[in-house]
Amino acid sequence: MNVLVVLAHPNRDSFTGRLVDNFVEGLAEAGHGATVADLYGEGFDPCFSAEDMAHYNGAAEASAVTRAEHARLDAADGLVLAFPVWWWSMPAMLKGWVDRTFTGGYAYDYIDGKTTGKLTDRPALILAAAATDAGTYAKYGYDKAVKSQIDVGIMRYCGLSRITTRILHDVGDDAAIIEGHLAEANSLGRSFLPGSG
Repeated sequence: MNVLVVLAHPNRDSFTGRLVDNFVEGLAEAGHGATVADLYGEGFDPCFSAEDMAHYNGAAEASAVTRAEHARLDAADGLVLAFPVWWWSMPAMLKGWVDRTFTGGYAYDYIDGKTTGKLTDRPALILAAAATDAGTYAKYGYDKAVKSQIDVGIMRYCGLSRITTRILHDVGDDAAIIEGHLAEANSLGRSFLPGSG
């Protein structure tokens, strides 16, 4: 089986990049493969264009960029979004990927006031690196905000129901914490797909 891992960090050698590497290693240990979409490395354009707007309004076909992302997602048995938490959400690069990929008619239908999600039958993982501790997230509700925005507002809206959100806290200079997070990413890779682990 194959998993689409969407990486949104400008530095491929970052901690977020290392999380992705460890996750992919875990997938391989379980006998699965991955397609890593390194958005910065690929030069993905996150800007929603006039062409994208015309498609949204039903006046044009999806752009070549959007069709290519649809093809990558269609070929995947699972989806992972890996990113650093910036301003309590995903980086603009990843938001732009969602804007341009999770399009009407493909990821969901909105007909007669009713939404039907179309991205079903695959697990999804939110793998987010956070510099701040878990207590601060809980105190201000940031953990719930991230889940509401991404789990509910994007993934569930588009039909995905098997969603795991892992916010990995205290990403800093503590080697033991870092190694623990990397080991968890590997474990998540090993158990991500049905029949793994």
